[in-house]
Amino acid sequence: LCKLNFRALASRRPARAAPRHEQDTYAPYRDNASGFPQADERLLYWQDLPKEARCADFVGVIAQFFNFEVVDDQGQISDELLDFIVPNANGILAFQSGFNTRVSSKLEETLWQRLSVKVEKAGAKMVFISNSFSFDKSSGKSGTAPPDAIF
Repeated sequence: LCKLNFRALASRRPARAAPRHEQDTYAPYRDNASGFPQADERLLYWQDLPKEARCADFVGVIAQFFNFEVVDDQGQISDELLDFIVPNANGILAFQSGFNTRVSSKLEETLWQRLSVKVEKAGAKMVFISNSFSFDKSSGKSGTAPPDAIF
C-alpha cells in the first residue's frame, strides 16, 4: 500500500461574496444537529506554507480559487498564485467548476491558457469535474442530483 499524506488548506482571504448556494448547501454540515463532524479550529492556511512545502502530486481546486485568489480587485492575474495549484511532475490537477463558478469572460481564456502552460511545463495533467448540469428536474433547484442518477 502507498502512504498518503493529505492536507485540506483554507484561505486567509475572505470571499468578496458568498456563493449563492452556500447557505443552502452547507447548512446541514454546520447546524451541529445533523451528525456531521465539524472542522478542527486549527485550520491550515495555504498562504502560511513556504514555497517548498506547496508541492503535491494531486491538487483539487474549485473555480472560485480564480475568482477569490488569483484575480485581484482590479482584474489582474497573479501568476504566483496559479503556480501554487500546479502539481508535481506526473501529478494531476483536478479542477471543479460549475454554473456559478465561472470566471469573468474577459479573463477566462487568459487564465486557462496560463494555467495550461504551467501544468504542461511541470509534466503534469489536468482533469475537469463539472456540476453545471446538476439540478433537480421537478423544482429546478441547482446543485442536486437524484441518488439513483446514472452518470
